[in-house]
This record gives sequence, C-alpha cells and structure tokens, in this order.
Amino acid sequence: LRVQLAYALVSARKFNVALLTLHQCIALRPSSAKLRLLAAKICLLHTNNPQQAELLASQALELINGCPIDSTASTQGASLHSSDSTLDLIESSQAKAKSKRSYLATAHMMLGMAQTRL
Repeated sequence: LRVQLAYALVSARKFNVALLTLHQCIALRPSSAKLRLLAAKICLLHTNNPQQAELLASQALELINGCPIDSTASTQGASLHSSDSTLDLIESSQAKAKSKRSYLATAHMMLGMAQTRL
C-alpha cells in the first residue's frame, strides 16, 4: 500500500515525500531490491542526490547478487509427475531468472549514472 502511495507521489511530482515513503517501505521490506532501485532513480533524476542514488543502487546490487540467477536451480530435486507441471515449473523459474537479470542491469545502470554525476 505504501509503495502505491510512493508511485502516486512521484506522479504528483512530490519527489522528496515519495523518497521518504520509499525509505519506510525499504525498512519494512529490507530484502527488496526493486524498492531500492526506484529510490535510486528518484535520487538521481529528481532530487539531485547522486551519492544517495549510488548507495541505494549498490545495496540493490548486493541483494541481487546474493540471489542465484540459475534458472535450473529450482527444478532440481522437485518431485514432478506430469510433463505439464514440469514445463510450468521451468517457465516460472526462467521468468524469475529474467527478472533478476533485469534488476541487475538496472542496478548497474543506476550506479554508472550516479558515478558520472559525482
């Protein structure tokens, strides 16, 4: 619910309040790289705070790198009885791996942008 409030505040161009709201969300969900990346984007593009953006992006990068991006890891050791459920499981794990790679690319981009502005 607070994340939706942060998105609404960004839409209303209330970037400082949105950033405070995102920091509250990060405190509630410390393992969320997505929230850190959104906060880094706001810091970098709207509040002219590249140091904070670099910190948030590097934290997101650490969270993402802490999770394996192996799409076959969740399929090993699973007890499956039909080929349909196997296919569903593989597609699900590939989608998760693609999402992690996307977050990783975004974190690297934010870090690069923040470092060039320092």
